[in-house]
Amino acid sequence: DDSIYLFGGQKLKEWKGAMYNSSLTILDTVEEFASLSNLYTMPTITLHGSGTTNPMHFYYDMFDQIEQHSRLPIKITYRAVGSSTGQAEFLGNDETAYLPVTQFGSGDIPLSGTQYSTVTRHGHEVAQIPIGFG
Repeated sequence: DDSIYLFGGQKLKEWKGAMYNSSLTILDTVEEFASLSNLYTMPTITLHGSGTTNPMHFYYDMFDQIEQHSRLPIKITYRAVGSSTGQAEFLGNDETAYLPVTQFGSGDIPLSGTQYSTVTRHGHEVAQIPIGFG
């Protein structure tokens, strides 16, 4: 199959025939891709995080790199507010039905077994990923 797919799975129709058209220019091809692709009209993926202050500069640099090199429109924010506040914002509480304020957090200590079981019992999945700096 000589089909060309764009971001979002949209297929460039009749690519095979256009490929052999001697009057087709690179500009024509780019314009066709742009007209069919939803890359520039799709909403930006936004992720918010909060937590410990120690790795904040590393996170800021890493998130800038992800945003610059991502093939999808993405924006990542991080608030260095301390581990306890970051955990509270990530976990939520009884009043919020354990819905988080943020999509990720960073802390000096992992979630306790009680925190983990409370959040997962309310239907939320949590992954804890250890990160070490030296």
